[in-house]
Amino acid sequence: MRTESMLRILNEAEMDGIHELSLQILEKIGVRITHSRAIGLLKDGGCSFDESKSRLKIPRSLSEDIIRKSTGRDLKLYYQDRKQYIKMGESIFFSLGPILLQEMITGTVNDYVFDLERLERRYATKDDVARAGILADSLDNIKIVGVPITPHEAPAKTRGLHALAILAQTTSKPIAWIHIIDLEMARIAVEVEKVLAGGMEELRKRPRHTALLEAISPLMYDDRVIDLLLYYSELGLPAFSIGSMPQPGVTAPMSIPAAIAQNVAEIVPGLYLTELANPDLVPAPSWCLGVCLKHCWALDVMLSDPRNLRHLYAAPETALVGLAESQFIREYYGIPVWGTRALRTDAKMPGIQAAIEKTLTATLAVLAGATTLGPAGQVDSDQIFCFEQLVIDNEIVELLKRLQRGIPSEQIDFELQIVERGISKGNYLSDSLTLRRNREMVYISKLLDRQRYEAWAKAGKEDVLPRAKREVDRILKEHQPVPQIDQATARQIENILADADKRIAGK
Repeated sequence: MRTESMLRILNEAEMDGIHELSLQILEKIGVRITHSRAIGLLKDGGCSFDESKSRLKIPRSLSEDIIRKSTGRDLKLYYQDRKQYIKMGESIFFSLGPILLQEMITGTVNDYVFDLERLERRYATKDDVARAGILADSLDNIKIVGVPITPHEAPAKTRGLHALAILAQTTSKPIAWIHIIDLEMARIAVEVEKVLAGGMEELRKRPRHTALLEAISPLMYDDRVIDLLLYYSELGLPAFSIGSMPQPGVTAPMSIPAAIAQNVAEIVPGLYLTELANPDLVPAPSWCLGVCLKHCWALDVMLSDPRNLRHLYAAPETALVGLAESQFIREYYGIPVWGTRALRTDAKMPGIQAAIEKTLTATLAVLAGATTLGPAGQVDSDQIFCFEQLVIDNEIVELLKRLQRGIPSEQIDFELQIVERGISKGNYLSDSLTLRRNREMVYISKLLDRQRYEAWAKAGKEDVLPRAKREVDRILKEHQPVPQIDQATARQIENILADADKRIAGK
């Protein structure tokens, strides 16, 4: 299967220029840091610190060494059974989960689901989280389950952890993107994860979950993020991601190459601080959404609408930026690529706009060599989760897998005998090669209609959405996830979260 880039947007000189500019930014401008302990560690590690501007600068050779250490890693995230794992770079798959916007502080991930029958959004519930887990568990192309929605019944600060506990009981797949907002939440999250893993040592060895830590564009780290980074590093937990989301013309130069260079420069200090805090640990360089596997880059320079500065998740220009980022990280640094722009849409519900935008962004990500696509099931710029959209996205990825595979061949494809056999019979319908390859050559879609008009009209003239709705209903009725935790473990987690909710409510 193809995993190399099939489409290149940057030439060698442009990639050299991006890399060179990122090194100059780190050496001559630096990153603003005010955390006294972090400053001490970084100064002892060979960095300089401008006291008057609170800016930390990293020598060129040191930055290159930090980047080099992020390459060539074995990328694994484990299932709940701690035996199966996902390995990045071997095949295309996609993930479930939304993005956390910096201005959203009342919850960790999406608050809303889209109700297809009422054609409006509503607050998500614990039952919705469970249904999302069951759907994700059943769909073959979802290999990583992000936290797609959080239950509105829970306190805002712990909603993501309540969702994690529910997903742990409805899917065996790796769970990612636990958005940690402060040390209190991090400690609660670690307690929950220890119970799920069977102890801290097992959690260190075989991580199943990831946390997200972000630099702030332009070029700064706040104390809260550094506290979290040091906390996870000193515990020896490898599964967290460091990223940022520079916005050209707002929090980055109005230049795509310069914005990508700034994005790299914002990630590198966090990587180095982690190494200094725990030399045996190197986290995953990431983008703001968070890469779910160790040592995997996916930058996220985000363009905006000049009329209102709203992020443009699915504009062709944004997809083009993602193509450039993916090519740069994959070809120049040799790091597997998370499909940063894949399956994105600014549409508010499933439909024609969503289909166009999601297919465009996912196709470009695949052509750029990305092997992981996501987030799936999201509409409204990753702000609303939709069950039917998740099933449709699964179908889009199935089609793209055919594109990524290319045209497979073996020796018999170049032999005269396969033509002679068909000529002797007058057709190739009963040929052994036809029978063997009939299904693998052409994908039989579960959702897309390929009948003649008469058959389609007779069947009720259905569009994709009713078929997706029936597939959702069928899965929720028939799919039975294999229980991954026993009742005693579930009660232990419930007690941890109940205590946390009481403490938070009392503040």
